[in-house]
Amino acid sequence: MDQIPVTQKIGHSPWLAELTSLEDLGLKNTLIHDLTPISKLRSIECLTLDGTQVIDLRPISELTGLERGLPPGLTFNNTPAIESDPKIADLAKLSDHATRARQTLAYIRSLPPWPEPYTPAATPDGSPPKPSGGASEQQKIKIAQTQIQHLIRNATVTRISAQSFATQIETALRGVPANLDNKLPEPLQTMQEFADVLRELAPETTPPDDPLQTAHLELRISQLEQLVDRLTRQLADETIAREAAEALAKKEGFLSNYKQGAGKAAGVATVSLATVGVPTAAVFFLGVEHPLVQAFLTVIGRLPKS
Repeated sequence: MDQIPVTQKIGHSPWLAELTSLEDLGLKNTLIHDLTPISKLRSIECLTLDGTQVIDLRPISELTGLERGLPPGLTFNNTPAIESDPKIADLAKLSDHATRARQTLAYIRSLPPWPEPYTPAATPDGSPPKPSGGASEQQKIKIAQTQIQHLIRNATVTRISAQSFATQIETALRGVPANLDNKLPEPLQTMQEFADVLRELAPETTPPDDPLQTAHLELRISQLEQLVDRLTRQLADETIAREAAEALAKKEGFLSNYKQGAGKAAGVATVSLATVGVPTAAVFFLGVEHPLVQAFLTVIGRLPKS
């Protein structure tokens, strides 16, 4: 059996992905926190994660070799994963290595797919559950920095795209009736704010080929990240999403151009929320690998379709 004990301090280690014939991987007491690099190592039959910084086991959900029942199988004692999710903590205590591996893989397969964060049903200490897992902060920072440099290198495209996406959102929302407080439903109001940030990122009074300033772009990207996070949570609420869909469906002239389905009361117009430019803008400005974008696109994909 191929085996490699890893004792040095490591974090995100892409070289692990090259060990395609590896069967036994020992990562005990290392600083590894991201299991994505080993997610494709289908030959692994034993994986030791005790004492690591791993908080999310979902990247290894398809390592079916762990189900073969060879000792020590899959172990993850003394990790952040068991501190954030009592189900993971209970699984770690199972003495039979075959049962532990099979039940752990079954549980993490039942969770939302990586890298979407998930909220455990409870916490070990009884405190209110908080979103767990997803990409690490270091990964998010690296993704953001890479994306910002890409936007700066292509300043003209970035400015024109910002203006175009802002116009697309504003046009889609124009004529949508406001509520008694003269506000749009929450998701639509967030979409409008998204357009406002794009306008601030690339004012029409600024020549398209003017260079972008890193500090200014970082600020706008941070604002867009916050709005995508907020919009993701809003659209995940069926009642809020339906309210926004129905308001959009009441826009004058909208229904005549919209494919009729079960009726707006059934949320038929919810699909239109995915067509006002925000998903495309989020992917363009934050990058498709951004954890918030991944979560947002997942939520958009679950919205009712006509």
